[in-house]
Amino acid sequence: MKLKRILSGIISTVMTVSAIPVVSVDAEDNLQSYPYTMFASSYSDGAITVNSNNFCVNGSISTNGTLISDGNVNINGTANENMENVI
Repeated sequence: MKLKRILSGIISTVMTVSAIPVVSVDAEDNLQSYPYTMFASSYSDGAITVNSNNFCVNGSISTNGTLISDGNVNINGTANENMENVI
């Protein structure tokens, strides 16, 4: 009986120690933004619809329709609407 308690204590300690590297992960100090492009090929109004209070795009948005947002929008690129006639 005592051997089972000692063995289970050792196994639980090993499992706990092996989980420490997974749990203690720090975020990267120098955060970078990665530019991207959103595109919607729909010709309807609201082809890109954002239902958010704050919305930030670190790139460009292009749509054949229109862009509709409920809240504060920050686009660090270009916002192109009604692009159906542009080649």
